[in-house]
Formats: sequence, structure tokens, C-alpha cells
Amino acid sequence: MTEISSYDPDSAEIWEGPRANVGAADNAEPYGETTSPGFSLNIPLIMAMIRRNMIPIVGIIAMCVLVGIAVTLLSTRIYRGSSVVQIEQTSDNVVNTQSVDAATPIADSTRFLETQKAILTSRTLAGQVAQRLNLYNNNFITRMGGKPLSSANASPQDPVMQNVVIGLLRKNMSIDLPGNSRAATLNFDSPSAALSAAVADGYAAAYMDQNLSRKSAGTEYARTFILQQLNATQRALEASQRKAIAYAQSAGLIAVGPASGGGADGSGDPATGTLSTSTLVQLNNAYGDAQAERIRAQQRWEAAQKMPLMDIPEVLANSAVQSMYQKRADLRASLQEQKQRYKADHPVIQQLSAQIAQIDGELSRAATNIRNSFEESYRSDVAQEQALKASVTGLRGDALGDQQKEIELNILQRDANTNRSLYNALLQRYKELTVSAGVETNNLSLIDPAVISHTPIRPKPFINFSVALLLGIVLAALFVAGRELLDDALRTPDDVTRKLGVPVLGTIPISKSELSPMEEIKDPRSSLAEAYYSLRTALEFSTPEGLPRVITFTSSRPSEGKSTSALATAQNLARIGKRVLLVDGDLRLPSLNRQLQLKNNGGFVSQLTNQNPLADVVQKLDVDNLDFLSSGPLPPNPTDLLSNFALKRFFQTALASYDVLVVDCPPVMGFADSLQLASMAEGVVFVVDSNVGHRGAAKLALRRLASSHAPVLGVLLTKFDADATGYGYGYGYGYSYSYSYGSGNKQAS
Repeated sequence: MTEISSYDPDSAEIWEGPRANVGAADNAEPYGETTSPGFSLNIPLIMAMIRRNMIPIVGIIAMCVLVGIAVTLLSTRIYRGSSVVQIEQTSDNVVNTQSVDAATPIADSTRFLETQKAILTSRTLAGQVAQRLNLYNNNFITRMGGKPLSSANASPQDPVMQNVVIGLLRKNMSIDLPGNSRAATLNFDSPSAALSAAVADGYAAAYMDQNLSRKSAGTEYARTFILQQLNATQRALEASQRKAIAYAQSAGLIAVGPASGGGADGSGDPATGTLSTSTLVQLNNAYGDAQAERIRAQQRWEAAQKMPLMDIPEVLANSAVQSMYQKRADLRASLQEQKQRYKADHPVIQQLSAQIAQIDGELSRAATNIRNSFEESYRSDVAQEQALKASVTGLRGDALGDQQKEIELNILQRDANTNRSLYNALLQRYKELTVSAGVETNNLSLIDPAVISHTPIRPKPFINFSVALLLGIVLAALFVAGRELLDDALRTPDDVTRKLGVPVLGTIPISKSELSPMEEIKDPRSSLAEAYYSLRTALEFSTPEGLPRVITFTSSRPSEGKSTSALATAQNLARIGKRVLLVDGDLRLPSLNRQLQLKNNGGFVSQLTNQNPLADVVQKLDVDNLDFLSSGPLPPNPTDLLSNFALKRFFQTALASYDVLVVDCPPVMGFADSLQLASMAEGVVFVVDSNVGHRGAAKLALRRLASSHAPVLGVLLTKFDADATGYGYGYGYGYSYSYSYGSGNKQAS
């Protein structure tokens, strides 16, 4: 036991109270205020949450699965019938005629398919299906799982019956119409497989018939309309023709065929010429030809007068003249040959000369006749021109008189021609529609009729089980999340840091052995001993000056492990050579003397009242450098004893003989004792039981300590179950050793 002398102020180190800069800084967050750490996925923590809530999780999931199984077993089996119909935008063109229906552009196929979908889901088509399959009865309603109607509404003609049946058809009918295909699948669901197939086929047949009927109705309407227009146009044509003929007769106009010019109004339209106009045109053409011929004859005659007679081209081109020229040339050749034999007065010479002279005369006469014919032709052309000119002049007046009448006649004839063109066009279209009406084709075709399926589409056990299981997992997760959010228990070091904003000095695991905590601490290899070794190390670095000289242990409520922690910390400090005094400062419910099995002598109370020297009341423990000061007799009012002066005097006296004072204080909540002791200490260790500690009480206790300026070093989390909270590996302590006696070597693991 360390010898303790009486307190000598001159020789002892004077204790001035808590050291500076111990505890929270001035600008730090107040004790009990939390910070918001960043999000992190802590798998072990999640697993711990699951283990803590395993029973409700299993119950919720099991309940949802049972409900899913019950729904599956109790649900009515629904069967589906499916018919596949091919939908084309255009139908086959058997005859090369234009259809009455407007063709939908290929680029607008999406809108076309949406239109067909609207037709398939229409009320009209559902009514046709019900009529075709005779579904307006209670039997169909009952087979669909509905409630039969009363006898008053059971008639097929009753609107109530029709509305119910059509509503059931439309509700249970669906269409699969993919955008990249022209095959539409018509589905109908019902509790009867045969009924589903029959209704699906009925929808396909009614849809195809309705489409063909709609096209036929359009064609028939067009034929009727065109026939009416055709009859009206025929009557108008006959009337316009009669009117034109009557006017021509009354005006005395004789139509002789199309005139050579355009219409009288200058529009260029073909016009019918009258007799006077036609004659005038013919005479005018003849007059022009005669005038041109007269000019040509005049030019020939004038040219012939200016040229020598034998140089006229027409004379030279005359065959008779050419024959005479040839004959004369032969006679001249013969004359030259005879002159070489005979003299000029020889009869042969004279005869040849006479023949040549005769031919020259004939040539002269022939040329003269040709030139004279030019003059005669010119005179004849002049006379003909004059005659034609007189005739044209005479007919021009008559033609001008008929021009106005011809204009009126052309107007009437144009109206008749317009009516004739319209009549021909209507007649052609009417004949085309008449031909196409007999060969009307459908742009819809049935690919696959519905077959009776014995496999229901609902309920789906696997899907129902999966949904129920997923729903159970979701509900269980929501339950666990809500429970954890509402739970303010301090189970893990992260909870302490997050909810209290105070650092964790250490984590003391829960003892799972049959030994008491004090017995387990005596084993240096136990998890508790290792944990308290870590606490000792944390205390040595808890302040800038190192280990605090006065350390108090307190908590928010009793039985959180502060006494055991104070004792274990004092023992660990003593083992490293520190002179330690363990003080039981709980003057209301002391427990250290019972744990140490020591008597409760004058102890701490005697020191506060300055009754006995410290050396007389301290008790030696079985650990070197460690002494114990019990609480002493319980005073009636401990708060009065724990004055600042009395505490300061005691600490100064004790620190003269000891290096460290470890004080076990009472709980903070409800008493001022712990606040007085903590305010005079150099470091306060706040103990929290991880099994029962809650944020509210701990936060309030820390705020009370902060209000008394107690230098809180941090929180010591006791009775921590690492496995249950998901910190199995990171917060496990202790080692297991095995010895191999055969080899004589010690092995550690």
C-alpha cells in the first residue's frame, strides 16, 4: 500500500481544478447535438436490424404469402380465347376501278391502326357480337360471373339487359395490335374456355362483316347518288340539244360541220359553221388561190416579153421544140457533108437548105405559140380572179348577218356538249361501280380462329406468390425502417456518434461467459480485459496534456456499468505504474465496496468533512499501485457535502500522493451529485448501456453535464453485443490460444 502522509500544502502539488482545453471546444457542437454523416450502405448494420426484427419480418412475409396463396386458391379461373385477324390498309383490286372509300396513306398507318382498334372496342361492334351469338340472356351474365337480372329486365330487347351484356363484352375484350405488324389478336377472357373461344371468333366474324358491309353500303350509296345525277344530267342534255336545234331552225341556220376557225366568241372552242359561212370560206379560199395563180401567170408573161423568143425556159423545155432542134442539127450535119461533094446549086444542097429553113420556121411558130399561151393564161386568171372576188363580196354580207345567230347557236351547242361530257363521265362511273359492287373484296382476313384453351391465364400461382412475397418483403422493410427510425436506442458506436454527437472512447462487449464481469476482467486475454485496455489507451490521448489526473465515471441511469468500468480502468492504470486511487463517489447507493468485498469505513465522507486523514481511510487492493476509498456512511444530504471547496481540498490532498484519481459517480438524471463531481474533474467518462440506453435520456444527461461545464471526454458503450448489431468482426475482442505440448512450442492464434 502506498504510504500517504498528511496533506502538506508547501510540499504537495497544488490542484487548481480542471485543466484548460479539456472537453469540448468553445466553438464545437454542444453535447447531445448530432451531425449528419454522409450516406453509406452498412451491410452488417442492416443484417443486425434484420436479426433484431426477425420475428415481425417473418410474420409479415408469412402473412402476405398466405394471403397470396388464399387469393390464388379462391380466385375464379379465367380462360382466354384469341382470334388473329390480318388488317390491310387496301383491299385487292379485282377490277381496275377507283374505290369509293378514301385510301389511307401508308405513312399514316399508325392512325389507321388506332382507328381499327377504336372500331374493335366500340359499343356497336359489341352489340353485333351479342346479337350474332345470342348473348342477351341471363345465362351469359351468369357464366361471366355476374348477377342475373330480374325477370322484368331479362328480355333481349330491354336496354338494361343490352347495357349489361355489352358492358361485359367490352370489359373482357382486349386487342393486341403491334405497330410493326398487320396481324391483330382479338382476345376475350371469361370463366369458360368454350365461351371465350366462341366470343373471340364472334368478334372476328362481326368485325369482318361490319367492315365489308360498310364498304358495300358506301358503294351502294354512291351508285344510287350517281344514278340520280345521271338521270338529271340526261334530262338536261336532251333539253339543251332540243333548244339548240329549235334555235337553228328558227334562225334558218344550216349546220354543215365544224368551221375552220374557232368559236365565234374567240375562245378557241370548236364551233358549228352555217351554210353561208361555209360557202364564204370556200369562195374566199378559191379567191386566194386564183389571185396567187394570176400573179404567177402575170410574172411569166412579163418575163417572156423581155426575153428572146428562143431563150424562154418553157420553150426550151418543150419536147416538140427539142425534137425540132435535134432534127435541124441532123440536117445541118448532112448539109455540111453534101457541101463537100456538091456545089451550092446542087439539088441535094438546095433540098437540105429548104428543109432546114422549114424547121426554123416551125421553131419560130412553136415558140411564139408558147409565149402567146402565157398571155392567154394570164388573161384567164385575171378573169377568174375578178369573178371570185365578185362572189366573195356578194356572200360576205350574208355571212355577217348569220354571225350573231351563229354565236347564239354556239352557246347553246356548248351547253349541250358540256351536258354530254358530264353525262358520259357519270355513266362511266356508274358502270364501274356496278361492276365493282359484285366483286367487293375485304381488306380483313381471318388468319387463326380461336381454339379452346384448357390452361387458365388467371390466376397465375407463381406470379401471385412472387408478388405476395415481394409485397411482404416491402412491408417488412417499411416496418423495420419505421421501427428503427422511431427507436432511439444507442446500440452501436455509430448510434452514439450520430445521435449524441459525442466521440466514443471505447466499446465494452457483453460478457457471454458464466464468469462475473470482475472475474472475466482478471483474465488479461478476455474480451472485456482487451476492451478496457483500449479504454485506458484512449484516456491517455483524450486531452492535449495526456491522461487526466481526475477521471469521473457517470451515466444517465443506474446499472449501466460505470462502477465496473471505473474499477477496471483504475486497475489498468495501476498496472502501467500509475499510482491510482479508486474513489466510490456515489453517496446514495455505493456498490464498489461490495464488488471488492471490502468494508465501508469513513471513506469519502470523512474526507469531505475533514474528519480523518486520507491514509487512515484508504484500503489497499490486490493490485499494486491501486488503493480504494469507499463512500463512507451515507449522509442525509450528499449535495451539501459535495461543495466546490470540499472537493477541491480533497482532490489536492489525494493528488499529493496519487497520480490519478478515478471516481465512481452516481447517475446524472435526478441528482446534482454527479454534476458537482464532474465539474471539478479533469475528465468525465459518460457510460451508456447499449441494451437500455436511449438517445433522449443520454442527450439530456449530456446537456446537464455541459451546462455544469463538465469536461466530458466521450462515451463508453458497455454491454455491446457485436453480433446482434452487425459489428461482429470490427468490434470483436480477444484471442484464442492453443498449446502443443507434444512439440514443446507454444502456438498463438
